[in-house]
Amino acid sequence: MSQPRADVRSTQPSEYFDPINGFVKGVAAFLGTYAAMVGLLYLEVTKAGGSVEFPLLLAGALEWAYAAHYGAVSVETVFSSGASLSLPGEAYYVVPAFVLLWRGRELAADRRLPDARAAAVRGSSVVVGYAVSVLAAQSALTAVLEAFADASGDPALAVSLQFPGSFPQLVAVAGLAYPVVLGAVGGILAYQRHN
Repeated sequence: MSQPRADVRSTQPSEYFDPINGFVKGVAAFLGTYAAMVGLLYLEVTKAGGSVEFPLLLAGALEWAYAAHYGAVSVETVFSSGASLSLPGEAYYVVPAFVLLWRGRELAADRRLPDARAAAVRGSSVVVGYAVSVLAAQSALTAVLEAFADASGDPALAVSLQFPGSFPQLVAVAGLAYPVVLGAVGGILAYQRHN
């Protein structure tokens, strides 16, 4: 007499990749990083006793958000040389890392996952929305700056965004590597917390 076989389902890590929720959480992660950079940059400008036009503040904050992925936030983005940041530069580098860890953790905490590997895959799903946001933000902000320069009649205000490295490198580092690695770590943290 034969024993009934247990129903063992073989799972692949890709089964846990969640592109829809990853898109939502990835966009939210990018917007959170960007909003934090807008706020930090505004505080830096006002602490220095300066003022800045809102579109230029948005451009500077995007540059800082991108530069933070490289560990290269620059004072020259907004200030003349000789100025200094009131917070240590490392404070700015923590922003994207923290937000991506948090969103990766949220993705993996949405449901019970069988192991840490599945949680890492689920957390790394944040790359879908974050990569799209990195690409879209550069295009949208360039258009806003051009419109601002046209409306003001001052072509000098058509600031081009400065990236640390080339734009393809930016996409590889900020749009792909950061969200995959940090989202996965966030997913693992969620798994460990729940198990």
